[in-house]
Amino acid sequence: MVHLVRRHSRTGPDALDVLARALGEAPGLRFVAGEVRLGPLGLELDPTAIVTDRVLVPDLETGPRHVEALPHLGPGTSSPIRRALHEASALLEETLHDGLARLRPGFAERATSAVDTLAAVGLEGAARRVSALAEAIRTNDAASARAWLDAAIRVELTREATLGITASS
Repeated sequence: MVHLVRRHSRTGPDALDVLARALGEAPGLRFVAGEVRLGPLGLELDPTAIVTDRVLVPDLETGPRHVEALPHLGPGTSSPIRRALHEASALLEETLHDGLARLRPGFAERATSAVDTLAAVGLEGAARRVSALAEAIRTNDAASARAWLDAAIRVELTREATLGITASS
């Protein structure tokens, strides 16, 4: 088995989005060219070009930057707690993908929504940390990276602690 692995790079800021669209849209992936290396899970392929209905070079392609919601969140998808954690995780992933200094328009509104959703289901600790991150970014605080790390750790630990929660919980 070969794992398709692509890491974010400043030289190709839209490469991850291009790959995500190519893998998720019809007609689907036909061929991949790239660097093969041995990684922790076996063979990894870092794509330099992919073929769907046309040839795409992820580092050179541009397009709308967009984070899609995951279509399936796993067990407990209908749980309000799981939905709140997913919203917060998506916000944190967006900041990680874009960088704290280059956030997409509407970040403040998405952060407020995530904080409100977390607080509404009783996840006050996670809500406080996401709120602190949004405030640090808003004020251009040098500690925003630390605030991101605090929020990411709290949200992920809470998510792991709630894996057994289902809609009937």
